[in-house]
Amino acid sequence: MIVAMRRPDVVRKLVAISANFDTTGVPEEIQSQLLSMQPDSEDLAMLRSMYEAASPDGPEHWPVVFAKSIEMASREPRIPLSELKRIAAPTLVVAGDDDIVSLDQTIELFGSITNAELAIVPGTSHFLTMEKPHVVNRLILDFLQNDPSPTMMPIRRADPGAHAG
Repeated sequence: MIVAMRRPDVVRKLVAISANFDTTGVPEEIQSQLLSMQPDSEDLAMLRSMYEAASPDGPEHWPVVFAKSIEMASREPRIPLSELKRIAAPTLVVAGDDDIVSLDQTIELFGSITNAELAIVPGTSHFLTMEKPHVVNRLILDFLQNDPSPTMMPIRRADPGAHAG
């Protein structure tokens, strides 16, 4: 999102998955849980093993990445709504219906980007790309490969001058 705001010349289309524009989009109890987690926590076993299998820095680097991720999640992002309005690229906002980023903030993100489409994937969490990869992949590919379909009764994307009479 930041690249799309600062360098619109290099972003043709944008897909924002489980994205928050402010840390307030993650409920306080989830933030507290994140901050209290330890890198060797059993809850993180899957993520840790995925990182360890792919890391060029080796498994011993996991605590460093974990600490940086927790620090980032507790402090970033902090993007004002007025800045989000600068995103000109067609944008697909995707989230799980049980995501850690609140649905309210997801809808606010969608509403702040002029040329955005919204997809809430049912029965998924923050890990929607792993939980329903076929659904998420189809949404993304359709968005990236095709122009938007015209809607029959556009409200948000309606031409403001079309109903003037």
